[in-house]
Amino acid sequence: MWLIRLVFVVAIALIWLQIGPYALISIGVVLVVLPFNLVLGKKFSESRTLAQTDTDERVKLTNELLQAIRIVKVCCSLYKYVRI
Repeated sequence: MWLIRLVFVVAIALIWLQIGPYALISIGVVLVVLPFNLVLGKKFSESRTLAQTDTDERVKLTNELLQAIRIVKVCCSLYKYVRI
């Protein structure tokens, strides 16, 4: 966690060296946008979790269907050999 803060301070220092006091504008924008980004990230994470459960259910049903098709296919092929 301390590394993130260090990187942030170094980045601000480098921006300050490059563009001077105008760096405060970019820092302000980052600080204003950060809460919105956190809220949107949380909503997106919740949305992906719900979508993942739906996807898991679909995959489970598809696997059951394919297994049933294989069973029917094997039964039909065995029935064909038994009749001969």
